[in-house]
Amino acid sequence: MSSSEIVCPSGLKGEIRGLKTKDANMLAASQSTRMRVGVLNKLLGSCWQNTLDPGPYTLDADGAPNWNQVLQGDRQFLLLQVRCKSYGPDYEFKIQCDEVSCRERFSWGLDLNDIPVKRLPAESFERFKNGNRFDAELPSDGRKIVFQLPTGGDEVSAAKLKSQFRDRLITLALNIRIVEVEDVEERELRRFFDEMELSDANALLDILDEPDCGVETEIEIECPECYGVQDVRLPFDRDFFFPRKKQRKGAAKLRAI
Repeated sequence: MSSSEIVCPSGLKGEIRGLKTKDANMLAASQSTRMRVGVLNKLLGSCWQNTLDPGPYTLDADGAPNWNQVLQGDRQFLLLQVRCKSYGPDYEFKIQCDEVSCRERFSWGLDLNDIPVKRLPAESFERFKNGNRFDAELPSDGRKIVFQLPTGGDEVSAAKLKSQFRDRLITLALNIRIVEVEDVEERELRRFFDEMELSDANALLDILDEPDCGVETEIEIECPECYGVQDVRLPFDRDFFFPRKKQRKGAAKLRAI
């Protein structure tokens, strides 16, 4: 199987291959539709063939990145590229209209190459290499905070904490990324985030995203029945790597043109 050269949002550059049967077996064996981080790490490690430029990362002895230390934005970009290498860029998935008066189920398709990619700013590159620590201020009172860009390791932490934060996903997002808040003890951070004004929390999430990189996984779709518009997040689940037979044929035809 031939390999393709890619450059990730952080500057990590290398060669990847598409999926093999052994990769599909591993994905199919996952007991959850939502793939575990460990499964994704194995998939990335299997499809990553060669490192041409390490970007901001320190390589393992075998010359590959430690996938737990790779930025979430790079990981998502790589998954998109592996999927494109395997089946082509056309992707179709099922969705249900969120309008209560409609609830129509329909298919939505897109070209994965059209998804916007945000590159890692030069300053963020240096800060990440030197400890992954970033400074900002709370929008409401100007208190200083220290935060980090999310990595594969943070995905592991988030998965472990999800049961504790089942109905507090905004709090979880802040808790995973913010490591210090001025005048707030570490053990009080969760309570602090819970009590934060929602407008402040949303503004803070925007601040945390500003120095980061990655792909825009939230897309806008329109229901063909009621023409209602909704935002959905691109599903990185098993179905993402197991397209329906009709879709595979379509991708093959497009590649043949």
